[in-house]
Formats: sequence, C-alpha cells, structure tokens
Amino acid sequence: MKRSMMQAYVTRSDEAVALYQKAFDAALISSYPNSDGTYYHAELDIQGEILAVAERNSEAPCQFSPLMTDFIDKYGIRWCLFV
Repeated sequence: MKRSMMQAYVTRSDEAVALYQKAFDAALISSYPNSDGTYYHAELDIQGEILAVAERNSEAPCQFSPLMTDFIDKYGIRWCLFV
C-alpha cells in the first residue's frame, strides 16, 4: 500500500498532538512515545490525510526514502517530505 503524509518535527510534541487532535478533530492512529511523554513518532488521521508528528531532534537525520527532502522553515519547524 502506498501512502503520502506530512511530517512535522516540533518541540513539546505531546502538546502539539493534543492541540491538533482538538483543532482538527484528528484521531491518533499510531504513537511511539518517548520516556518523557513526548513522541518519537505519532500519526494523526485528519479527514483521511496523515500528519506525522515527532519531537524535534537536530541530531537525527531524515533519510527514509531516495525521494525525500528535509528543511527548517522560517518558524523553526523541521519538515521531512518523502514518497
């Protein structure tokens, strides 16, 4: 099965996931929490689209696919886009 998703690397990912669940009526469909309650990886279903959220870690490379890019936007959010 092929799928696409967006991934956001954020600070305080536990708070971000809770906010996105409330704001978008999103369902948490997969989660791998860190010991401090933040997320190593979490997936939210927002009306059939997947938003993956993870705790920002500047030391971790983002190389899951040969068709990917990652960047930090002007707000300091690190994005990793791949297919």
